[in-house]
Amino acid sequence: MRMKVYSPEEFPVAVEVYSRVVGYLRPVNQWSDGKQAEFFDRKTFDRVFAGL
Repeated sequence: MRMKVYSPEEFPVAVEVYSRVVGYLRPVNQWSDGKQAEFFDRKTFDRVFAGL
């Protein structure tokens, strides 16, 4: 059985993204416009691809 992988444009429901800010998990859509822009500009690090 293969799992369906959706692109963001075709995903059937809205997804709420949470991130940690000063020790608290908060939905990103409740952040100010400036903080949201910083969040989406972030680079992620994946130790698997880094070979660690």
